[in-house]
Amino acid sequence: MERESMDWKHSPLTPYRWHLLLCADQTKPKCCDKATGLLAWDYLKRRIKELGLEAGIQKVHRTKANCLRGCDVGIPGPVLLVYPGGWWYREATPEVIEQILQQHLLTGIPVDSHLVAADTLDPSPILPESEPVPHHAPD
Repeated sequence: MERESMDWKHSPLTPYRWHLLLCADQTKPKCCDKATGLLAWDYLKRRIKELGLEAGIQKVHRTKANCLRGCDVGIPGPVLLVYPGGWWYREATPEVIEQILQQHLLTGIPVDSHLVAADTLDPSPILPESEPVPHHAPD
């Protein structure tokens, strides 16, 4: 079956305020054991729903990641990454997740006690300005 090309400007995805990525369900657990990661994931899903954060102006998009590579730099897990802003949180247990939801997402104040880093994306252009960005023209 041939898929129709999708115009990103008219995406069926509705806008969301937050994107949370949680390191859980690792193939080779390093930062925390698999049970701890899955417990955190289940808690995150449940609380987002209970708090009504699946819709509205504070809508949260959540992603269960196999690994966010925080273990490579010694961040104890589960690791929770919050966008916008690129806020990296360590040891995101249900208690810490609750604090992040209540404080960071609902009031905009990061949870310093578990914050590891923020705004880690490099804003410099990927290609020199003189080179056009390649793209694929629709068939």
